[in-house]
Amino acid sequence: MKKEKVFSRALSAMLILFGVSVGAFGDDKLYDGYASNIKYFKPTARADEIPNSGEIPSDFLGEHLGTITYGGSGTSGVTSGNKLWGGLAPKNPDGSDNVWYDENGKKQFINFSNLDPLNPQSQNLSRRFGGDGTYVFGDIVTAGAPVIKPMPGDTMTSSGPNVYDGDFFNDGGIGDTFNSSKNEIKLPKGVTKDDIVMARLYWFGHLYNNNDKNDDDRKDTKLDDSYGPKNCTQAELDEVAKRKREGKLHRDASCKRFPKTLKIKALKDYKDVKLKVGNSSAYNVQREICEGIFAYNSSKGTNEGQAQVYDMKYSCSADITSFVKSNFKDYSESIDIAVGNVNATGRNPHYGSKGNQVWRMIDAYNGGSIDAGFFGGNARLLPFGGWYVVLVYDKNLESQQQLLDNPSKIGASDKDGAKQYIDKFFRPKNVTLYDGYLYMEPSPSGVSNEAQALAKSVYADFALSGFYTPKDENVDVQGKLVFASFGANRGPKTGEREGLFVAKIGEDLYSNKIPSNVYHPNSFFNGSRTWLELDDEGDYALQGRSGTAGYYNKGYHQGFDLDEFDISNKLDHGQSSLAIRVGLTPFKPQGSDTYESNRAYVQFVGVSVDLYTPKLCYNQKFYDTAGWLKFYSKETGEKITTVGDVDKPEKVVVGETLYYRTEIRNQVGNQGEGEDIEGAVVELATGASNTYNKNTAGINNTSLASKQLRNVEFSYLVDDKPGAYTTNKARLAEAAGGDDPRYTGKTIFTTNNNNMKFRIGSDAGGEMGGGEYAGGNIGKGQSAYIEFNATVGNTYVYTPMNYTLSYQMRLAGGEAITGPKTMLERCPDADPDEKLAISFLNGLKVVNQNFKDLKDRDKNSKQDDRLYTQVAELPFDVNMVFQPDINDIFHCSETNVAGEIKCDDWNYEYAGKDKEDKKIDLCSRFPMIFALNNDGKCQPINYEDGRIDYEPANGDLKDFDLPGRVSMSCYKGSR
Repeated sequence: MKKEKVFSRALSAMLILFGVSVGAFGDDKLYDGYASNIKYFKPTARADEIPNSGEIPSDFLGEHLGTITYGGSGTSGVTSGNKLWGGLAPKNPDGSDNVWYDENGKKQFINFSNLDPLNPQSQNLSRRFGGDGTYVFGDIVTAGAPVIKPMPGDTMTSSGPNVYDGDFFNDGGIGDTFNSSKNEIKLPKGVTKDDIVMARLYWFGHLYNNNDKNDDDRKDTKLDDSYGPKNCTQAELDEVAKRKREGKLHRDASCKRFPKTLKIKALKDYKDVKLKVGNSSAYNVQREICEGIFAYNSSKGTNEGQAQVYDMKYSCSADITSFVKSNFKDYSESIDIAVGNVNATGRNPHYGSKGNQVWRMIDAYNGGSIDAGFFGGNARLLPFGGWYVVLVYDKNLESQQQLLDNPSKIGASDKDGAKQYIDKFFRPKNVTLYDGYLYMEPSPSGVSNEAQALAKSVYADFALSGFYTPKDENVDVQGKLVFASFGANRGPKTGEREGLFVAKIGEDLYSNKIPSNVYHPNSFFNGSRTWLELDDEGDYALQGRSGTAGYYNKGYHQGFDLDEFDISNKLDHGQSSLAIRVGLTPFKPQGSDTYESNRAYVQFVGVSVDLYTPKLCYNQKFYDTAGWLKFYSKETGEKITTVGDVDKPEKVVVGETLYYRTEIRNQVGNQGEGEDIEGAVVELATGASNTYNKNTAGINNTSLASKQLRNVEFSYLVDDKPGAYTTNKARLAEAAGGDDPRYTGKTIFTTNNNNMKFRIGSDAGGEMGGGEYAGGNIGKGQSAYIEFNATVGNTYVYTPMNYTLSYQMRLAGGEAITGPKTMLERCPDADPDEKLAISFLNGLKVVNQNFKDLKDRDKNSKQDDRLYTQVAELPFDVNMVFQPDINDIFHCSETNVAGEIKCDDWNYEYAGKDKEDKKIDLCSRFPMIFALNNDGKCQPINYEDGRIDYEPANGDLKDFDLPGRVSMSCYKGSR
């Protein structure tokens, strides 16, 4: 056999001829566990909700919801001669014997919420998202609109038959709906569907009977007010006859009952709404939870109970995250949302001059009982109904990397520009959302001056802690508060204790009011919609207001309020707590001598606050075998105490081992700023270019002096085991005599599921339970050091290592909180990113002796490259050529979307029918070959006739310029 001189390093020919497939790339677990920093608390439906059928069990002697009573408040007109209000109980409400067997004066009260109707200060909202120690690289944003048009009148003090005819909006474009409206959510450039971590829909309405009859059941507000013997069973009729014979009932008594089931068509399907996102079809949303209060009075201001009235104020919510994500186009800067079929009564709240209020919490509170809340007057409450959407987006580390690999998606020209954009528009934040059914109404009883009005103020408080704002005074601290309420009158300007108040915990809230003149002309609950957007510097800017001064029929949002407030001026550097208060105060309308009470049903309060991230960075060096040997004495093999210059390699081949050393440094700012951190854990992502070599990790958690990377002494670690060793020889043998006592009982390095974690800093490695081990402490200006070996993988483009930090910080009160997981950047004095070339060995092959280099004029002409002999059993010569083809590695051979388009998205490897495709992230790993298109899908940059066109590896003959020798093995086969 003739030996042909070729250029390579020492590899066997068999290794060279091995092919590579995309699926062979290892999936890094860099982002595993990230979702643990997002907490989304989904509610459980209440057992006492009003049935979605609109049919309410109402049998005092049998099945019923809530409580049923007879007579009392709200039934003052229920008398007929000497006949007091009757009931099915043995005694009348005044204690006398019940001698009438009927239901005159029947009342039903159903509280399907967490409200305490007798204590307006006991109410609050529940945490729905976020909280202490949680974070996102994004923000909270909102949309919403009413479904009822504003009335011609300004406030409820106006009168006249047409003043209250608000009627419905129906411009949402959903289709077959009796009401609908639309709005949009604004987003910064760069958001994808995978970044949306929560989208929640809320809707609300006021339902009451005005006896409007409509062919559409959802608009028919009539109540079945049948009354008499027809609602009695034969057994009840027989019982009445028997008791009359026994002299226990009045001789004129007869069984008269109201329906045992209240059938209210306007309530039917109140738990369902229609939703449209973007260009989607209408989607039926079913509630996760509904809350509210329902009240019924059979005999409001009448004799014999012939005018039944009801009143329900409710709110519902449901998670819509999946639907929003599926209909969001990646990198869009807005989301159009429309909602319809929100159950609400739109008109005429003064039916029969009785008004539309059956039960009022303020009267129950003043009277000290549920019964006292039944209202006998004719005061009216405005119609209201509408919806809100709250969305949280999180540009997590994986998603950030996609922008760094595709900077054009955000208008950046390079990776540095993309990084600057991310730092501005996707800052780490604590986002917390509270929601529920919070009814607030102060009592005007006994109020004749402003001081008395202030004393009757009601409020709800919210506290947020477990975060830490940036300490650097050169960094702006941003905060946002989102707030939604419904049901309030427009009202005049109100007192100093009405509105929203934001301050540090412990400070006086009432002296920290959000100024109303910026966002509203009057009170905070008067029907406005305001929103914030991010300006060119990533700072909040008020971009939209509607429903403000002078908007009778020009945008005033009746009974609807949704606002986003910039609270940045309420935050300081290094702040770790926040208090929020919502307050209402009795007011005196203009031209009136008496005080009245406004009200607000608060559906959610959300807060977004910038988080502090410590100034940690990394400095990394890596070497090939020749470079690594310079750390050791040629004569003794011992480590060299002072190492001279060691050059990094510029080119390597697949299968070669590289030796990495990395410093993790807690930097000190120019003004000495910085922060000690605790629980420091570094996760290592080796990328597609590297495979970690088992049992090669090392650690120095004891020196902690910075900038000692070249000469630091390492202790040797065994994967997933406690302890460390003073020499590599002792590690290989796991010899007891060679253990390092500084790490006894401490587990520093784990590789669970290929998720490689180093616990760095002093006191690291203690057992925490559940297979987790504690991170260490790194003071300001200190460093920890790690080392490991990795083999160059089967790929063409070198991907540098990534390091991700998890940590905790100690607050002033001693509490430790978890900070945002962050991807470390290189230290300012570190070497630039590696520009390492990997020789693409796929395409290096042995061919027959007649295969020739035909020079440039026809270099790539088709030739027979098969090995063969001219005469059997005779010697023959061979040639070796380098003919790399990127299509040998990346090829589309499967239908990615079954039966439709081949390789619809190269970021996913087709897993088979009815199986979930495997994400392989080619666009992130190989940005010179793949890029995201306008639809956010990964495609080859140049692709024609089923082939990727990539000039460095297009199947043409190439020079193979790595020096060195190659050894080959030849095997003789026989048939």
